[in-house]
Amino acid sequence: MKRVAHAILTGTMTATQSVCARERVGGRMGFYRMYFELPGLPPMVNKSNALSWKANMGHRRKWRRMSMLAARAAGIPPAPLNKATVTLTRYSSREPDFDGLVSGMKSLLDGLKDALVIVDDKMSNIGVPTYIWEKCKPGTGKVSVEVREIYAKE
Repeated sequence: MKRVAHAILTGTMTATQSVCARERVGGRMGFYRMYFELPGLPPMVNKSNALSWKANMGHRRKWRRMSMLAARAAGIPPAPLNKATVTLTRYSSREPDFDGLVSGMKSLLDGLKDALVIVDDKMSNIGVPTYIWEKCKPGTGKVSVEVREIYAKE
């Protein structure tokens, strides 16, 4: 865990790609977009049920912290986003069921909140996040997170 955190902060982790950009969308300048990838796979609810509460807590803390550090390394917005869309993608060799996919990504959302990228992970702030699964070769699992700012209608 310490090596991963250090690699994220120093930018030496080759599996982590961080992009922070303001882009022109719909004729308006100033939209915030963040994208990063984390190596490995957070445990899903089906797997974590077999673990003790202490092991579960350790996994949740680890992924929450990794998400927070990667978000900070990618560049956080000047102020936490009130409205945003979040897309979370799991790259694994086996297709998960939907509830497992969603439960495994909860810690990543909490990490975005801790890094002050989003105000909160409530539906009023981020709506319903988009959860995607992509097939990859065994042993090359990773997760990616994309956050896009949206403006509330006046």
